Amino acid sequence: MKQFKALVVKEWHTHKHVFLVPAYTLAVICVMFFSISIYGVIRYGALSWRINANTVSVMQSEWALWVAYAVISAAIGMLCVVISAMLTEYMINKDHERKCEILHYSQPCSLAKILSAKLFFGIPLMLLQYIALLLISYIVASLFFVYAGFSPWKLGLSAIFKPFPYVVYSLIMIDAFAWIGSNLFRKRLGLKLISSLIAIEIFREILKHTWPQIKIPSPYLFIGETFVRPLTSVVMPWGSTLFGDNPLGIQKATIHLGVALLVFVMGYFINKNRELA
Repeated sequence: MKQFKALVVKEWHTHKHVFLVPAYTLAVICVMFFSISIYGVIRYGALSWRINANTVSVMQSEWALWVAYAVISAAIGMLCVVISAMLTEYMINKDHERKCEILHYSQPCSLAKILSAKLFFGIPLMLLQYIALLLISYIVASLFFVYAGFSPWKLGLSAIFKPFPYVVYSLIMIDAFAWIGSNLFRKRLGLKLISSLIAIEIFREILKHTWPQIKIPSPYLFIGETFVRPLTSVVMPWGSTLFGDNPLGIQKATIHLGVALLVFVMGYFINKNRELA
């Protein structure tokens, strides 16, 4: 356990600024929002647009507040997904770029423990950061809505966690793609991964036209659907996505997560056979 903790701390000291990009982004947005608000109050006086509860129906106001909270949650979650994928690539390949890969992999602990620490830093700890940012954004947004004349505390708390399971799903699935790609390609991951997906898509279209009865899912559509699911779970609660009507059920999600687990294991074996530099 001490070794594992030391490995996680090492990843933190090495990649903490990339890891904290979602927190930095939220902090900048909050500072800008408060700065503009304070400037407006000083320059133009107190805002006079507080909502009169008698002019807006309860159903309309509650629906608008619920959507606002859920969209904020989904947007933060999607940012965490992107940063987690970038973080995975950095943790796997930055040591190679810095010519210190042999040093870090020669530590007196197993490769499985080293890679597990990287995964732990990129997924569970990122989820903890996501939860912390959710609570912070919930408090900030609630204070703003209270000032506008609403009472959003209970409604906001239920809405802010609506996209959470979809964020967890997207984070694991997108990170699985980043994990296998980072272990396969040491340099120019984005270009090589896109080229590989294009090749798979071309092969898929050839099979589709040659044998129409064979149905192979499109990797591009799958990645796109997976990435936007936190947002579409809010704006399209019946299960559709921007890429078509493709609801995510418990059985399908379980199968996908099982495949992701196999992808992580494959990445371990690929990494184990890589030549260190």
